Amino acid sequence: MNARPTQTSGAQTPLPHAVFSVRDVSPKERFGAWKESISCIFDVETEREARRRDFDAQVEASLLGDLMLARTTSLGQSWTRSASTIARDGMDHYMIQLFVEGGMEADHRHGNASIGDRSLVVFDLSQEVISQTSDFTNLSLIIPRQALARSLNRPDDQHMRSLRGDDPLVGLLFQHMLSLEKMRGAISIPQAQEISTATVALTAACLNGSASDDAGDQEGFETARIIGVKRLIEANLDDFDLNAARIAHMAGLSRTKLYSLFEPLGGVTAYLRERRLRRALSSLTAPRNRYKAISEIAATCGFANESAFSRAFRQRFDCSPSEMRRRDVGAPMTSHFETLKGRRYEHWLHHL
Repeated sequence: MNARPTQTSGAQTPLPHAVFSVRDVSPKERFGAWKESISCIFDVETEREARRRDFDAQVEASLLGDLMLARTTSLGQSWTRSASTIARDGMDHYMIQLFVEGGMEADHRHGNASIGDRSLVVFDLSQEVISQTSDFTNLSLIIPRQALARSLNRPDDQHMRSLRGDDPLVGLLFQHMLSLEKMRGAISIPQAQEISTATVALTAACLNGSASDDAGDQEGFETARIIGVKRLIEANLDDFDLNAARIAHMAGLSRTKLYSLFEPLGGVTAYLRERRLRRALSSLTAPRNRYKAISEIAATCGFANESAFSRAFRQRFDCSPSEMRRRDVGAPMTSHFETLKGRRYEHWLHHL
């Protein structure tokens, strides 16, 4: 008789799961508990009246391989992701948010967006935004940039895109997110790794092919061209001498054409500086670089000297590189709210 194969421990282990609710504290402390917890990604405020009327908020989160899925329910409030917040947490993720109930108004560097219920919105967490929500329930899918960006036609142009659920591809992603939430209690860790890969592929298909992004042949050609230049820049960020003239030469473009391509992004020089600073931010917050000299990090990100790097970093993130390094986002919680259950989702967000 053949022996039955034994299950791996991973097949028997449920997905990591956390539920954080402010109902675990007294009514007068609820908003404070929420504000402290959600500051891992947003700074929030709400009207005094909302704090008085039995404020409520809950996050239920699960890890699905390299992704995080979270349902959030709360009252109306304002949400800010500023340059200093971005520097503080070092997150470089996409967050695809489905509004099941309620909606959001947002202001960002490209304009404003209005998101109603049954709609999707894309956050690029490396960029700033100010938004206002009504009382709401939403479902968020958080994907690390490196997992998704390589599959996107326009990886840097996703911030605050609003996608309607009646688009077929958007509808598929919409239903997939709801299905993941419904079935997450039955999904094993090995299955989650496979689902993670499929979810990233479906997300890329949705963002690349939704009707709002239909483009003519010329626009598609220009998009392909700028993606090629961006990849070239990324591969040479540690080159001190990389500038607009060298980029144009390496890409086989005139400087006029290069400037035209990058004009919507604030110019090629601004784009190059932003990518260098983003890489430096990631390096400063990476545990493996805890003892690496700041001057060495500056050099690997294309800055000729530490002083120039420190000035540019402070101007962009409102703190110095050394101050950023001292902020340990993975440190244990020490506030009087630390006994609240479910706050593991904060750690997950920063360690996907």
